[in-house]
Amino acid sequence: MLTVNYCGHDSHHTVPCNIEHKNGSPDWLLLLVKTAAWFVIDSVYTPVSPGMVILYKPGMPVHYGCQKPGYNDDWLHFSEDNEKRFLSSLHIPYGKPLYPADFLLLSDCQSFLCRTFRSSGEYQAQIMDQLLRTLLMILSQELKKTLIKIVWRLIICSFPLCVPEFIMTLLIPGALKKLLRNKISVSLISNISINNFLGGPVLTILLHPG
Repeated sequence: MLTVNYCGHDSHHTVPCNIEHKNGSPDWLLLLVKTAAWFVIDSVYTPVSPGMVILYKPGMPVHYGCQKPGYNDDWLHFSEDNEKRFLSSLHIPYGKPLYPADFLLLSDCQSFLCRTFRSSGEYQAQIMDQLLRTLLMILSQELKKTLIKIVWRLIICSFPLCVPEFIMTLLIPGALKKLLRNKISVSLISNISINNFLGGPVLTILLHPG
C-alpha cells in the first residue's frame, strides 16, 4: 500500500530560500514546481522553469531554492509498503527535473489529494492509496506525452534531411539522441529509443519541451 505522510498544495515562500537535506528524506518526496527556481542535480546547479516535477527516493540528497521571493510548489511525502514493483513499472526517473505535458492536471490532482488527506473516514487509507497511485500514473502518462511531442518536433525538424538519412537516425544507436540535441530545445535526454515512442515503457525522460 502507498501511504501519504504529509502533503501541501500551492505553498509559497515569501523570501528567497535555500533548502538542503544532505541525507534526504526518510520517505519519498514529490515536488511540483510552479515558479522559476534552481535545483542541485548530481552536484550541478541547475535552473528550472515553472511546470517542473521532481521525484526523490528516500535518502536521496535534496537541495533547491530560489533567488527571488515567491517560490511556489505542491509537495508530497509518501511511503510505500511492498510497492517497489508498482513504482518501477511507471519508469519515472528519480532526482531529475521532468516536464510533464499537462502540469496543471497534476496540480489539480494534488489539490484534491490534499483536501482528501485532511478528511477522515472508514476507507481513508484505501482512498489515499488510490489517489496517490492515480497521481503517479498520470505523471508517467504525461511524461510519455512529452516524449511524443519531442519526437514529432524531431520529425518536423528533420524534413530537410533526405529520407534515407532520417531513417538512419531512427536505426543507429545514439543518432536519434544526437539529432534531438541538435534540432530541439532539450534540457537533458538520456536512454530514449524509438521503441519507447512505439509503445514501449517510458525509460528515462529528462525533457524540457522548450
